[in-house]
Amino acid sequence: MPREEISQGDDTPRIWAADLHISPDGRHLYLSERTSTLSTLRADPESGSLTFVTNQPTVAQPRGFEIDPLGEFLVVAGERSDHLALYRVDAASGELTHASDAPAGNKANWIEIVTLAR
Repeated sequence: MPREEISQGDDTPRIWAADLHISPDGRHLYLSERTSTLSTLRADPESGSLTFVTNQPTVAQPRGFEIDPLGEFLVVAGERSDHLALYRVDAASGELTHASDAPAGNKANWIEIVTLAR
């Protein structure tokens, strides 16, 4: 059933998640939420418990995103956006800082980071 049909007449806030990834060091979990935010949670490596850190406004209706293998950058595509957004990842806090945008066309919804051997 489309989201619009579910929410007609019901004002309850909905979590409309799309993708999630854990940082390469296992300390932070990121989630794309299609109401145009990325959420950051801190992961406790001993217990596995999660603690909310922050929500980051991002591209329209974010779907796919990826963290680079070193955990320094996060790239996100929005299904209702015409560009990708690049964020720097703070290694200690996990917080994201917007670094730049790049054109992506319409309805982009997947990011894949490929590491090439030298």
